[in-house]
Amino acid sequence: MQNHYLVNNDEEKCKQILERSIDNIGLHMKSSDIWNQFIDYETSLNNMGFANLLCYLAVKTPLIDSEQMLEK
Repeated sequence: MQNHYLVNNDEEKCKQILERSIDNIGLHMKSSDIWNQFIDYETSLNNMGFANLLCYLAVKTPLIDSEQMLEK
């Protein structure tokens, strides 16, 4: 899969969108794609420290299965 993050070269706006995505769906059990895209984005900018932090947070974040939550 090829990602085109910087369509208009606005790094800050792209980062804001990815952060908002993590805030909204980052806890869902099927959110691994958005975590991977954020990590890939930071890696593409050579922000390895932040990419490593994202890897840690992705693994540490407890996941919520929304279907099971609805059944309760």
